[in-house]
Amino acid sequence: MPLAGIALASAALTLGALELLGRHFLTPILVRYSDNQALRLQLANPKDLGVVSLYTPHHYYLYTTRPSYRSADGEVRHNTMGCRAEEVLIPKPAGVYRLLVLGGSTTYSTLVRPNKATFTYELERLLNAWSASAGMQRAFEVLNCGVPGFTSAENLARYIFALSDYRADLLVVQQGLNDVLPRSLPHVSRDYREFSKSWEGFDPGREDWFLLRLVRAARSRFGDSVWTQGISYVVRHPYWDPARSGAGPANFSRNSPAIFEANTRYLVRLAAADGARVLLLTEHLVTDPADRPTDWLPEGGIRAVLEHNRVLQRVGREEGTLFFDLQAALCACGVLMPDGRHLSEEGETAKAQAIFSYLVHAFGAGRWTPS
Repeated sequence: MPLAGIALASAALTLGALELLGRHFLTPILVRYSDNQALRLQLANPKDLGVVSLYTPHHYYLYTTRPSYRSADGEVRHNTMGCRAEEVLIPKPAGVYRLLVLGGSTTYSTLVRPNKATFTYELERLLNAWSASAGMQRAFEVLNCGVPGFTSAENLARYIFALSDYRADLLVVQQGLNDVLPRSLPHVSRDYREFSKSWEGFDPGREDWFLLRLVRAARSRFGDSVWTQGISYVVRHPYWDPARSGAGPANFSRNSPAIFEANTRYLVRLAAADGARVLLLTEHLVTDPADRPTDWLPEGGIRAVLEHNRVLQRVGREEGTLFFDLQAALCACGVLMPDGRHLSEEGETAKAQAIFSYLVHAFGAGRWTPS
């Protein structure tokens, strides 16, 4: 056998041995090697696609949460619409009052793994207990259709093309944080084209070869990839790199929140045309720099989020919708938000209780009737 053939056969046997050894014995070492929670899930069990691969491409709004997703432990579940909720009937049965909740990762409840610990599950429980005690003869359904990373543009498109089929009685909208990111760029078009790019068919969670997982672990340590930037790496231009994107605090004054406001107004009016009431929720985040664990927004981003919150309040007033200021109602502190913007399980419970109390008060004031 020529030397080249011997070398090739030897390399194949070596790689095969490493694959077998790694698959059966070294995966726990690889999991410990990674400090990325999403990557740890993927490495520990390739059949559990992990947080990074909760998504699938979409032909209109870039991407969406994967329909009918189930994590290996069953704690994270999506229904057939990709919502973090149980299946419900379409059309809606008589006697059911349906709340549809739209937003980004703060709605999806990224830091909370069990579905049952998210604020929407708890809110549904509180509303049904209230209905039973008051003899309303109403069953409440609360559907969490938040998608991490979604801006107001994607929320609007998803409502039009998919979620309007739910025929919600109350549309709950929490958005504004992700719209800050395109505003940090030198120029922003109406469709956020400078911020968004196509998925291009990339699916990071299909293969289960140990050696390929080893390569991904190295990439997560040594450079930008889907494993370090998450879904943003796949569907966004590199706003996180000021040298490449031109992102900077001066751009916030150049780019007003007009696009965010217009998208929110369109969503409110479409929902109203569908016969739904609308509840606008502000984003909730840590504002004290000393209490923020990381600088996860560009300089000036916190002020821009609070500006969007004020836009929501004004839109709510002018469009005649319900409005609730979560930023004011909950502790804006790292105790509830370990990463500065996503709630812990304790925070999710507090959020559900705050929204429930607001709705009960609005009911007593005659501003909202679950009929």
